[in-house]
Amino acid sequence: MKFFVFEDNGGGHHWTIVAASGKTLVQSVSFASYEDAKQAALIVHAGAASASFDHLAGSPPPSDLAPRRAHVTARDALDAERWLDECGSFGGEAVRR
Repeated sequence: MKFFVFEDNGGGHHWTIVAASGKTLVQSVSFASYEDAKQAALIVHAGAASASFDHLAGSPPPSDLAPRRAHVTARDALDAERWLDECGSFGGEAVRR
Protein backbone atom coordinates (compact mmCIF):
# COMPACT_ATOMS: atom_id res chain seq x y z
CA MET A 1 0.00 0.00 0.00
CA LYS A 2 1.03 3.57 -0.59
CA PHE A 3 -0.09 6.99 0.60
CA PHE A 4 -0.36 9.73 -2.00
CA VAL A 5 -1.04 13.45 -1.54
CA PHE A 6 -2.48 15.28 -4.53
CA GLU A 7 -4.31 18.42 -5.65
CA ASP A 8 -7.73 18.02 -7.26
CA ASN A 9 -9.06 20.11 -10.17
CA GLY A 10 -10.78 22.50 -7.76
CA GLY A 11 -7.58 23.35 -5.88
CA GLY A 12 -8.31 21.14 -2.86
CA HIS A 13 -5.65 18.80 -1.53
CA HIS A 14 -6.29 15.19 -0.48
CA TRP A 15 -4.42 12.17 0.74
CA THR A 16 -5.34 8.72 -0.48
CA ILE A 17 -4.29 5.16 0.26
CA VAL A 18 -3.82 2.95 -2.79
CA ALA A 19 -3.49 -0.85 -2.64
CA ALA A 20 -0.72 -2.71 -4.47
CA SER A 21 -3.36 -3.62 -7.08
CA GLY A 22 -3.87 0.09 -7.81
CA LYS A 23 -7.33 0.24 -6.22
CA THR A 24 -8.05 3.33 -4.11
CA LEU A 25 -8.92 2.17 -0.61
CA VAL A 26 -9.70 5.53 0.98
CA GLN A 27 -9.53 9.23 0.12
CA SER A 28 -9.51 12.08 2.60
CA VAL A 29 -11.67 15.14 2.76
CA SER A 30 -10.33 18.26 1.08
CA PHE A 31 -7.57 20.28 2.76
CA ALA A 32 -6.63 23.89 2.01
CA SER A 33 -2.98 23.14 1.27
CA TYR A 34 -0.65 20.36 0.23
CA GLU A 35 1.13 20.63 3.59
CA ASP A 36 -2.15 20.26 5.54
CA ALA A 37 -3.07 17.14 3.55
CA LYS A 38 0.43 15.72 3.96
CA GLN A 39 0.37 16.33 7.74
CA ALA A 40 -3.00 14.56 8.04
CA ALA A 41 -1.69 11.62 5.99
CA LEU A 42 1.36 11.35 8.25
CA ILE A 43 -0.89 11.26 11.34
CA VAL A 44 -3.03 8.48 9.84
CA HIS A 45 0.07 6.58 8.71
CA ALA A 46 1.69 6.79 12.14
CA GLY A 47 -1.47 5.81 14.00
CA ALA A 48 -2.62 2.98 11.74
CA ALA A 49 -0.19 0.39 13.11
CA SER A 50 -1.38 0.88 16.69
CA ALA A 51 -5.09 1.21 15.88
CA SER A 52 -7.38 -1.47 17.32
CA PHE A 53 -9.58 -3.53 15.05
CA ASP A 54 -13.12 -3.87 16.37
CA HIS A 55 -15.59 -6.37 14.94
CA LEU A 56 -19.08 -4.94 14.68
CA ALA A 57 -20.84 -8.16 13.61
CA GLY A 58 -24.00 -8.57 15.66
CA SER A 59 -23.67 -5.08 17.11
CA PRO A 60 -26.03 -2.23 16.34
CA PRO A 61 -24.77 0.22 13.72
CA PRO A 62 -22.62 3.06 15.11
CA SER A 63 -25.18 5.68 14.05
CA ASP A 64 -28.84 5.89 13.26
CA LEU A 65 -29.08 7.11 9.67
CA ALA A 66 -32.36 8.35 8.25
CA PRO A 67 -33.77 6.11 5.50
CA ARG A 68 -33.35 7.31 1.93
CA ARG A 69 -36.39 8.45 -0.01
CA ALA A 70 -37.76 5.60 -2.08
CA HIS A 71 -38.88 7.73 -5.03
CA VAL A 72 -38.15 10.96 -6.86
CA THR A 73 -41.10 13.31 -7.19
CA ALA A 74 -41.87 15.55 -10.14
CA ARG A 75 -40.96 18.51 -7.95
CA ASP A 76 -37.46 17.11 -7.53
CA ALA A 77 -36.99 16.82 -11.27
CA LEU A 78 -38.69 20.06 -12.31
CA ASP A 79 -38.00 22.56 -9.54
CA ALA A 80 -34.45 21.83 -8.40
CA GLU A 81 -33.68 25.45 -7.56
CA ARG A 82 -36.55 25.81 -5.08
CA TRP A 83 -35.84 22.35 -3.65
CA LEU A 84 -32.20 23.29 -3.01
CA ASP A 85 -33.28 26.57 -1.40
CA GLU A 86 -35.66 24.76 0.97
CA CYS A 87 -32.96 22.28 1.98
CA GLY A 88 -30.51 25.09 2.66
CA SER A 89 -27.76 23.95 0.31
CA PHE A 90 -27.40 27.29 -1.47
CA GLY A 91 -29.54 30.12 -2.74
CA GLY A 92 -31.07 30.75 -6.14
CA GLU A 93 -28.38 33.31 -6.97
CA ALA A 94 -25.76 30.56 -6.97
CA VAL A 95 -27.87 28.38 -9.27
CA ARG A 96 -28.31 31.15 -11.85
CA ARG A 97 -24.57 31.93 -12.07
